[in-house]
Formats: sequence, structure tokens, C-alpha cells
Amino acid sequence: NIWGQKTLQSQPSAVDRINVRRLMMFMEEAISESSRFVVFEPNHPQTWRALGRLINPFLQDIKDKGGLYDFAFQCDEETNTPAVIDRNEMVARVFVKPTKTAEFIELNFILTSTGADFKEII
Repeated sequence: NIWGQKTLQSQPSAVDRINVRRLMMFMEEAISESSRFVVFEPNHPQTWRALGRLINPFLQDIKDKGGLYDFAFQCDEETNTPAVIDRNEMVARVFVKPTKTAEFIELNFILTSTGADFKEII
């Protein structure tokens, strides 16, 4: 009987849990696949914003469904410096705060007297 969701990741991190690793694989594959339209497009702010219009709603949907606490997308002049553009590259950053699971539930049972008022105790 196997009970748990730890991965073989030895360093403690978000990806040492199966739910986060699966989410990352899903997001990486979906975003990579849908971002192919950007290849061979002009490397300028209009294209960067178009990529953001594709990725942000996708990540917002995952957040709305409880898969992420939050996210941020960056594709701008900071990530795409003249040197990056001169190498015919476009750089975007996807920051995610994956939702953690409750692996352990702590329940505290408190016995009270018959006359106890829960409004005063809680």
C-alpha cells in the first residue's frame, strides 16, 4: 500500500510533490505548444503583448480552478534586451505559486463543561 505524493526530488522544493510536478508538466507543455505562433514573428513589444494575451488567461483559468495561488508573466524590454534580440531570441518568464496540498490534517477535540459558551471559547 502506497500512501503519499512525494517525488524522488531530494531537495525540498515545490516540485517534490506529485501534484505540483504534474501541474508544471501540464503548463509547460500547453504553453510551449500554444506559443509556437510566435516563432519567426517580429521580436518587438506587440509580439510580447500577444504572447501575454495567450498565456495570462490560461494561467488565470488554472488559478481560478485552485491550481495556483498566483502567477505573473513577464516578456518585455527587461527580458528582451538588444543583445537577446540580436541573437534572434525572445525571452519570457512565467512565475507561478503552485497550490500546496493538505497531506496531514490536524483535528483538535476540546471537551467543555455543559454550561460552556462556545462564543466565549472560540
